Amino acid sequence: MASKAPSDIQFELKDSAQGLTYSATSVEYVFDDDPMPQGADDGQHTIIVDMSDRGDEPVGVRSLSSSLMVSGFNWEPQTDSALLAVECISLDNTEVVPRPQPQTPQQTFAAIQRDSHILSKRVALLKQALNNLDHT
Repeated sequence: MASKAPSDIQFELKDSAQGLTYSATSVEYVFDDDPMPQGADDGQHTIIVDMSDRGDEPVGVRSLSSSLMVSGFNWEPQTDSALLAVECISLDNTEVVPRPQPQTPQQTFAAIQRDSHILSKRVALLKQALNNLDHT
């Protein structure tokens, strides 16, 4: 069965935690009713888009890559070309940036607040991604 998806969709994949946009060459988009690609460890991420029964809008988006979780998506239908912006969380990024040691209690408190904010944001994004998995 051929895909019911519109042929003029622009795709964008963004890391929600870091605000980075993935290169189009590193992402493959597949529609749910199309044949699934063979798995390969070539650094490319595969995103599956589940379109509505009418085929005019996505109802779900998920990742086949174990290192990438979809936390949400935004569909912007346009008259000339629709945009599907997919938000994700990369589970590969374990890069630790060394920070200077706080010298004063105020600097220590500010560092704790910053780290708490970053951690709570990441937990919220992971919760969103897990909820997204429940719907597919």
